[in-house]
Amino acid sequence: MGIFHAILRGILGWTHRETHDEREPPPVSSSFPYLGPSIGLLLRKSNYLVDLFTRYQQPIYTIRMPFTRLYVVNHPSLISASQRQINSIAFGPVGRDFGFLFSGLTKQSQEMIKRSGKFKNNGDYDKSSGNIGAIIHSYMRDPPTLETLTTAAVASLAKGIQGWNSAFNGFGMFEKIAHEMTLALTNAVYGPQNPFREEIVESSWRQFLPGISKLLLFPSITARSSLHARNRLIVAFESYFANGGHRQASAMVQSNHQLGLDFGLLPTELAKTEIPVCLALLSSGALAASWLLFHIYSDPAILTGCRRELLVLAETFYTEDGKLNRYLDATQIKSKCPILYSTLRETLRHHSTIISAKSVTEDVMLADQYLLKKGSILLIPGQVIHKSPVVWGVDADTFDHRRFVLPDMTQKKVGTSAFRPFGAGDTMCPGRHFSTDVILSLVAMIVLQFDLEPESGQWTAPTTKGADIWNTVPKPDNDIPVLAKPTQASDKVQLKVGWGALKKNVLNG
Repeated sequence: MGIFHAILRGILGWTHRETHDEREPPPVSSSFPYLGPSIGLLLRKSNYLVDLFTRYQQPIYTIRMPFTRLYVVNHPSLISASQRQINSIAFGPVGRDFGFLFSGLTKQSQEMIKRSGKFKNNGDYDKSSGNIGAIIHSYMRDPPTLETLTTAAVASLAKGIQGWNSAFNGFGMFEKIAHEMTLALTNAVYGPQNPFREEIVESSWRQFLPGISKLLLFPSITARSSLHARNRLIVAFESYFANGGHRQASAMVQSNHQLGLDFGLLPTELAKTEIPVCLALLSSGALAASWLLFHIYSDPAILTGCRRELLVLAETFYTEDGKLNRYLDATQIKSKCPILYSTLRETLRHHSTIISAKSVTEDVMLADQYLLKKGSILLIPGQVIHKSPVVWGVDADTFDHRRFVLPDMTQKKVGTSAFRPFGAGDTMCPGRHFSTDVILSLVAMIVLQFDLEPESGQWTAPTTKGADIWNTVPKPDNDIPVLAKPTQASDKVQLKVGWGALKKNVLNG
């Protein structure tokens, strides 16, 4: 067995060397070429790329995988160069195929979508044409639509948080925040007949997520539970459309539904196209909000700073019956609460494990220095960039809630080559503003009304070894049971939060 292993390793090593062009980024070695990196990514996930950078300190390198090459970019200047190669390095093919994979669309439906003619020559989707990706980008960039969605989400959050007004005996913080965020975001997008209002749909979504990374290989064996959960989600959305729920939903949902009809998709296949939308909507926002709350409540200085600026921002008024109220216009949090906004951005920098993946659609010289071969995949590990001392200084590994605040309290401008929690260029998350605003609104509601304390008596950051590689913010291996007690101020003054200036209906609501 030892001789066979040595011979096989020697053959693989020879083919690795002989098929590597010297103009390509330097290859990283492995004790077992091709298979070694596959095992490393499987076991260590995004941390595997961190391990490789720590070991080799290369601005860009090549990983040889079975049937493909991975080019891993670690330096901001090369990231910028790759973002400029929009005709040769594209996100569309990777994103589209990933969407096909976890949505469960049949091969026939996939071909119908591809034949729609809404993709560029390089396989990337045309953001000016009618396709699902273009529609999402369009609506998430449109100010009126974005305002409508955010207004609805904040209103839904406020209603949900009102149920916290009595002290809790204890609840899992990450699970509770996920529930509140899921309902708020999906209520805003899917309207009054939102399928996620049914407990079985929300629980099916939670059951489906962990199996996404297992869909590549023998899913009927490795992801059986997730497939069953996905089927329940598909049935729920098929019923939603059959009952006309989309007619009362956001314009984005209505446009996506009509597009599916134009493609000629059957009802079940139409329902499947909502699975990628839900993943984009729900994959990381709740996790980011929970990590943000962890940092705020585990550090009295951060809690005091955030609560103080929110109290200054909130407008105090009396209702017609003489009761004292406080109103917070959530549209002003970003501009008027620099400590809270900086803490969110630092939370994203510190925790984000995003890996941007793009397809190399033709041979190209990156920065006139490195040959990238057609058919390869280019990876940009945000975790490496976010912890780089070259970019962030010697304290790059330290959580500094004021990192994005200058002495004059203006926000630091950091380029997307260095700060990548939402990706950049054609991989930039179209819903980043929606997600950020909802996260800040939720956290503001909680900080102004409640004191959170861990049941254990001490805030301890959970590990994230089991987090999925596809997620942009890691899910913890265990939840944090907490107690939520109303603050003394909230007993005397009722808080109302809305998206926009104070209105008469708020005074009497």
